Amino acid sequence: MNPRKGNGNPLFSSKKFLLYLIFSFGKASHDELSILAPIYQCCLMRFSTLQRLMTYGKTSPLLSQVLRHSMEKDPTDPVLTEKHLLALDRRVNIILKTVAKCITRNGHHTRVVVDDGF
Repeated sequence: MNPRKGNGNPLFSSKKFLLYLIFSFGKASHDELSILAPIYQCCLMRFSTLQRLMTYGKTSPLLSQVLRHSMEKDPTDPVLTEKHLLALDRRVNIILKTVAKCITRNGHHTRVVVDDGF
């Protein structure tokens, strides 16, 4: 399964796949919060990005579940350790909390979430 070509899963078919931009799979126990600076300094996020994060943030399936399923047929499985998969769920929730703080600080979601038409 080649994630660059997609596998019918909308997680991989999006050209805006946020995790490639924000997350590294380095240390599962360390969340590098400085990479969230564009979010907490500018307090702007596209609606489609926020919607995708919310999909995998608190509801089933979690991002770790989707990735685990997607990678289980990979010949190099496990590609990510269980600790790394759980770290992704934790990091999605950190981003969502950061956006929530921005909304609180700015008084209304329309000042933070940009409607990008998707």
